[in-house]
Amino acid sequence: MLAENTFDEGLRVYEAGHYYLAEQQFLSPAIWGADAQVRLKALKYLAFSYCVTDRPIQCRFAFDRALQIDPTFHLGTSEASHPLWGPVFVQAARR
Repeated sequence: MLAENTFDEGLRVYEAGHYYLAEQQFLSPAIWGADAQVRLKALKYLAFSYCVTDRPIQCRFAFDRALQIDPTFHLGTSEASHPLWGPVFVQAARR
């Protein structure tokens, strides 16, 4: 429950455009002690946050980590076509 609440707070501040605050939530111990699905959601939004703030290397690393946790991890259609993180995800998925 704590992990879901932490994720929800991260998503709330992410959607408000406070990317660095969102990253703090997505990187919290509550998230990393949670099940794989919570970690995958956090990694996805962490990657988005990194891409939006012009940190493509960190964005790629977050996608790499998500794919390590779940090799079938994928983005939704609209997410995959996003000009900032879509190409970064494609690079990560090719490995």
